[in-house]
Amino acid sequence: MEKSTVIGILVGGIALGGVIGAGTVQAINQKKFDLSAAQCALSGGMYAPAQPLFAVEGKNISHADLPLSIQGDLTRIQNQAYEQISSYLKEVGLRMILAKEKGKNTLELPPLLDLLDDTAVTEQEVNAILEAQKKNLPPGMKIEEAKKQIEMYLKRQKASGSVEKRLADLEQSGKFKVLLSPPAARPISTEGQPTKGPANASVKVTIVTDFLCGHCRHRAEEFDQAITDHSSKAQFARMTFALHPEGLSGTLARGGFCANKQNSELYWKYHAGAEKIPLEAARSVSPDAQKEFNNHALGVAKEAGLDVNAFEKCLNSPEAQDFVRKTSDTLAAAGVSGTPTIFVNGRVVQVAPGQLSKFVKEALANAPK
Repeated sequence: MEKSTVIGILVGGIALGGVIGAGTVQAINQKKFDLSAAQCALSGGMYAPAQPLFAVEGKNISHADLPLSIQGDLTRIQNQAYEQISSYLKEVGLRMILAKEKGKNTLELPPLLDLLDDTAVTEQEVNAILEAQKKNLPPGMKIEEAKKQIEMYLKRQKASGSVEKRLADLEQSGKFKVLLSPPAARPISTEGQPTKGPANASVKVTIVTDFLCGHCRHRAEEFDQAITDHSSKAQFARMTFALHPEGLSGTLARGGFCANKQNSELYWKYHAGAEKIPLEAARSVSPDAQKEFNNHALGVAKEAGLDVNAFEKCLNSPEAQDFVRKTSDTLAAAGVSGTPTIFVNGRVVQVAPGQLSKFVKEALANAPK
């Protein structure tokens, strides 16, 4: 899930927006970057796992001494700070390169939109959106003002694709590279989790999902394709972060543990089947909700070819419950608060939808030989 920001404008009460890479956000919005807000990331914020963070009554407290929820919050803050600064540096670097190409003063960089050549918007494009939204404009809003907002929205959309492509080309050619060091990786234990690929791989990918997560389902084919493409060289682990552990989400997560414990090959069939259960099944219509949830999991296990009797005995066992709880705690401490989340070698990475296989290929190419 590549870190992205929804850039939107409001035409009356109608939000028009699109998802673009985080590296283009600052410049396209023409916002001044607040360095002080992220300064900690460069001066002590990117701390080592064992580094003392503060002292309480003379006792040094490090990351590992803190509650899991706090560990997760700090990890997220570090990752977000790194992404924000890294994205801003990409923007500045691109502006410097474009300004130099156009013979402009690189000490007084123009806004990114002023440096791009392919963001022109036609009257026809503006009118098409205006016509579709005209009934939703609030009383008193002038047509010309709405047109200006729509034009800026369309420019941002065109700029996003242009910027992402240009940055990729510059990085691939070696003409641009961010030198900022990312936060220290904190390896995630995947013991007992379903995996594919060599255990000694130089690139280890952990895909964190929830069986009832809509975004996860949307990217399921992409995740499967990445595993198919690269599991001969990279190791992939699937971890379930049950967003609703007391509901169907938690039942399916326990079922995943039972499936993997019984037959690690058939687990993958269970996983695929569980992601096809209708989302509305999470809302029980039976007085015995747990029995209803169990039946959904049992149906998937049967379709996957698992031993249903053994699966049923395992499903609500203390062992299964403990495994799901420990998995969630481990992931929460690593900064996971939602799904899907992707780790590469213990570090959260932002991967645009549809790009995981390409991302892993590049990681393998750049891995130490």
